[in-house]
Amino acid sequence: MVVQPTAIYESDRSGFRPSNHRSGLTGKFTSRDEISQTWPALIGCSRNGKDRISRSFYVRERDEGVCVQERKQFKRFSYHTRGVPGDTLTLVAYYVLQSGLYLKAAASIIEKVSIAVSSPNIAKPFHMGHLRSTIIGNFISNLHEHLGGKVVRINYLGDWGTQFGLLQVGLNMSNYTDEMIKQNPIQLLYQAYVTANQAAKNDSALGAKAREIFQSLEEGSFADIKKWENYRNYTVDELQRIYKRLGVTFDEYEWESMYSTVQIRSVLDQLEEKGILKLEEDGRKVVNLNNNRQATLVKSDGTTLYLTRDIAAALHRYGRHSFDRLLYVVENGQNDHFTALMGTMKQMDLLWAERMRHVKFGRIRGMSTRKGSVVFLKDVLDETRDLMHKKQLESPSMLYSLEQNCGAQLPTECDPSVLQETEAVLLVIEVARFGEVLNKSHEELEACVLVSYLFRLCGRMGQGITLAVDWSVDEGNLTNQAFKVLRIKDQDPHIASQRLLLFHSSRRVLQQGMNILGLKPLNEM
Repeated sequence: MVVQPTAIYESDRSGFRPSNHRSGLTGKFTSRDEISQTWPALIGCSRNGKDRISRSFYVRERDEGVCVQERKQFKRFSYHTRGVPGDTLTLVAYYVLQSGLYLKAAASIIEKVSIAVSSPNIAKPFHMGHLRSTIIGNFISNLHEHLGGKVVRINYLGDWGTQFGLLQVGLNMSNYTDEMIKQNPIQLLYQAYVTANQAAKNDSALGAKAREIFQSLEEGSFADIKKWENYRNYTVDELQRIYKRLGVTFDEYEWESMYSTVQIRSVLDQLEEKGILKLEEDGRKVVNLNNNRQATLVKSDGTTLYLTRDIAAALHRYGRHSFDRLLYVVENGQNDHFTALMGTMKQMDLLWAERMRHVKFGRIRGMSTRKGSVVFLKDVLDETRDLMHKKQLESPSMLYSLEQNCGAQLPTECDPSVLQETEAVLLVIEVARFGEVLNKSHEELEACVLVSYLFRLCGRMGQGITLAVDWSVDEGNLTNQAFKVLRIKDQDPHIASQRLLLFHSSRRVLQQGMNILGLKPLNEM
């Protein structure tokens, strides 16, 4: 029997009222406790006093029965369950199968998010430390977009600061000509930077010279600006090739140099007007933070710092985007910097400062651009490409091959009543958890939540297909068990088509999950 809803209600603050919405899911429950006992995995954490079921479902207990409520297209529709035959599994199986036919994931958040990720420096190769920020930031961006958010992906490149002075000192020491730099720009620029850093450890005059060069750049020296522009262009060309290989795109490129004299002066004026900026005896201008720490915004020689420019950048971003959240995806070693940034913004009495968040990840130890001890991403990608050519994996093509070669056709209607096997039940439950998993990933901003779920869903398919059927419940191998037991070929056409639809729904979830992670699913390898 194909289950259809008998009564649908649209909810608002005054309660439920009849709706003209005519498609949905239904089931029969006598109490919310029954739902919890029958399917505890679906009852998620509470938000705003509402008990969440996966994929934007809610359960409401009312006098006339229990309502299952779905949020779709930013409205909430309730599916009334009174007098309808079926059970919790029928309800969820109907939803899972219908999603395999035509439904898209319901949007569950409406927020504008600006995400600053990657942020490499000019004249330096893209290394493994930048990769983690890029990949994690890409996942967070994809996740917010999938859930209905409007995302602005920002790549904030470090092209300003004393590092430019050190680079120029290193080039002068190495005697590289402009023609030599054009032939191999990134490698020579990086070698010059490392040379200067190592030499400056034993010669304080080199550090002073680097600061002098940067001060000249800030003051608008034409010769220094021309060199700086050339070095920046060399770097951008290399970065764009790397991002293309990673499949990562950005909505905006920002430069640290965008926030120089005029913007910095505006920031300092605002801080002085509020009485926040203090002049120290050594000539530094600082802000006293609430945790008895100081944040230096202007050095004693009058040059600005990365923190000062980050304040200007945050003000500029809010002026352009009026974001609901501003996320900085940066390794944990920068925690003190972001503590100072957000502490300063809050002292400026900016209400939106509470919406800023530093998304941390572990630092890759043993790598330093100053020491020349980094692993370059281009080398890693090249090595990975070579290894992939040596190892052919057959298992990822199996679900796709099943749909192409099993002889059954995807049905136009779903009938969960024929899916009674334990493996089908477990797979239905796991597929239906997808929305719950995405919501948890969104709350925690953690890719591992989604990755663990996808592994649990698909299991070790390549290895498990050849094994004998294990009738025990292996929670890490659900799709594999279902794949072995729920045969499609040479089965009753109706049963075969419903099983195929279940596998099709599973494959769609795997595909969507991989896309959110930034991985491109392959039909076969």
